[in-house]
Amino acid sequence: MSEILKLELTPEQIIEIIGLTRFQNFKNAIYTEIKYRLASGQIPEFEQKQKITTNLFSVLTPGREFSHFKTLLSGEAIALLTNPG
Repeated sequence: MSEILKLELTPEQIIEIIGLTRFQNFKNAIYTEIKYRLASGQIPEFEQKQKITTNLFSVLTPGREFSHFKTLLSGEAIALLTNPG
């Protein structure tokens, strides 16, 4: 999908290439992942930062590991992308 998006096609042209169901699932996966990350407060770019609390300056460990595809996206977003039905 990233290669298709680089071509700067219109949504109608993308639907012709991948089909309406996959296009809708892709949009839903994006919105689902944004909702999940905002609700949980876990964003990959900020998860590797160390957090220091003021109580005795203890370092908190990151909560979620974003090292591979299964942990990068939520389960619902992965299901939308892998199962078009």
